[in-house]
Amino acid sequence: MRLVHARSTIAGALLALAFSACGSSDPTTAGSQTSQSGSAPKVDTRAGDSTGSGPDVQPDPCATNSPGCDDGEWPTVEAEATSTAAFMQDEPLSPDTVAKSAARTAQVTIETYWIEHQTYAGADVPTLIFIESSLADGAAGSFKVISTSQNGFALSVASASGTTFRIERSASGAVRRDCSAPQTGECPADGTW
Repeated sequence: MRLVHARSTIAGALLALAFSACGSSDPTTAGSQTSQSGSAPKVDTRAGDSTGSGPDVQPDPCATNSPGCDDGEWPTVEAEATSTAAFMQDEPLSPDTVAKSAARTAQVTIETYWIEHQTYAGADVPTLIFIESSLADGAAGSFKVISTSQNGFALSVASASGTTFRIERSASGAVRRDCSAPQTGECPADGTW
């Protein structure tokens, strides 16, 4: 049940993000924020306008049925995800960056397992992939569960560069991140990241 709650919380956060793109934190009031012309101006209170005399007033991006909005009101998650994916693929990531990201994803996933089971014991690769399917893809596909216990774990991900990035949580709760090739790629001289 806790895992389902965590996923619904994430979905709720994504919806809140979508509502904020159209100027509302509440889906029941999002449509009431439009003026007679159909677009309420957005006020950016972070900075003054070009004359420095007041806040910048920006048109509502959803009032003109711009990309990311559906029927001029609700932003669609697909458009946001596509924009983010396109942005992230502008420059290829280094193999070490991909491996470190996969290791952090595996860490978050095993912590999710602990929330449900109150132990890390039993968290193996197939179980973690069941929780987070992206662990089966790309660099994450090379991740390994080295060890698990009641209060600790050790995970590793092998980078295409040959460096292995490891995350270990001791029974005391201390987390250590180390890598196998100090002063190579994105593995610092002291071997921790």
